[in-house]
Amino acid sequence: MNKLPEHTLKILEHLQSEGINPVLYGSQGVSLYIGAFEHFGDVDLLIDDMLLNKDWGKLVLVMKAAGFRLLNLHEHEFVNPDDTHVSFASKNIIVRDGIAKSIVDVLRTINISGIVVQTISPIAFLKAYEFSVQDGYRKEVRGKKDAKVIALLGDYLKKAQDR
Repeated sequence: MNKLPEHTLKILEHLQSEGINPVLYGSQGVSLYIGAFEHFGDVDLLIDDMLLNKDWGKLVLVMKAAGFRLLNLHEHEFVNPDDTHVSFASKNIIVRDGIAKSIVDVLRTINISGIVVQTISPIAFLKAYEFSVQDGYRKEVRGKKDAKVIALLGDYLKKAQDR
């Protein structure tokens, strides 16, 4: 598996060069385990809470230097002229949503084309998707897609266990 769109790798590399160590989350993160199960439109990243609050201006400047503009302040979402969307959330959601006691417990590092990609474990993704399907918006908009991801993760984990 271990493939990501070129634009995602460039974003990760740019952020890392600026001292920001994001965790790849969402569909692109989970695809590292189960393969590309849908067309990727957005990049979901978890970052230190400080960058979403006190150091927000720094993140805006870093993203601007990468060719992105702020699209939605509430969602911490940026977009570039190629219509690539990048959304940020706090690493703290891993604990808040009951996925793990600490993000350190579930962090995984994968090297893709010489770029270090941090993501979370497949079990943590399963817990995250199971948590997210409880959300009203996600049930309405992403219900079937999320159910598919949960099934694919379950299959992946069963195969990994059988090895």
